Amino acid sequence: MEKDIAHLQSEIKSLQKALVERDEQIASLQEDGARYNTLIRNTSDLIHSVTPDGSFIFVNEAWKRTLGYSDEEIQNLKLMDIVAEDCREKCVVVFDGLLKGDEIERNMTTLLAKDGRRVQVEGRCNTSFEDGEAVAMTGIFRDISLREERDVALRESEQRYRDLFENTSDLIQLVAPDGKFLYVNRAWKKTFGYTDADVEKGLSIFDLIDPDCQKHCAETFAKVVTSPEVNYIDTVFVS
Repeated sequence: MEKDIAHLQSEIKSLQKALVERDEQIASLQEDGARYNTLIRNTSDLIHSVTPDGSFIFVNEAWKRTLGYSDEEIQNLKLMDIVAEDCREKCVVVFDGLLKGDEIERNMTTLLAKDGRRVQVEGRCNTSFEDGEAVAMTGIFRDISLREERDVALRESEQRYRDLFENTSDLIQLVAPDGKFLYVNRAWKKTFGYTDADVEKGLSIFDLIDPDCQKHCAETFAKVVTSPEVNYIDTVFVS
């Protein structure tokens, strides 16, 4: 009898220990879940999960804040409803790949906000499977609209300056430290009679300088390369 009681007490202690360990595991999982939810809520990345038919399962606050859709509107949306028309064909291909298990490390597309704004995003996508069947496709995206706008503005600015340089009657040249021409404008080529091919072959500024000016220009060029103080150069070029 005493042995049975001792055995029973041992079993009870083991069960109590197992229950404590389980409670600790549950508490740890809850803490991890809370941290995960906090991270998802506070990240600036746009996160969404959709079913294989494109219905939204989850979107985070940054997604809603950026695109402007309400929870009620999201329930009636499909993924392709918010993809810009000129990106849908590509997105269909990407989505089909996700259904097959592809992981997309870098996906660039354009989403449509509720107010009609085009939001350029870049991110990665993957798929969750259960029993071999795709159940959710998750995308984590970064809003790169501002970066794209800056890139467009920079390209437009570069084009304006290039148009200005090409259409001026002044002779403009850009020279590397070794004297090779990096850029010459249209007026320069017209004046000296050289072509783009000549410049690309390694034409040097010293190829154009009159022999009588070579020594002076070499000294002046060395000063230009090493000092910002040279503001005026007087020489003779040979066309």
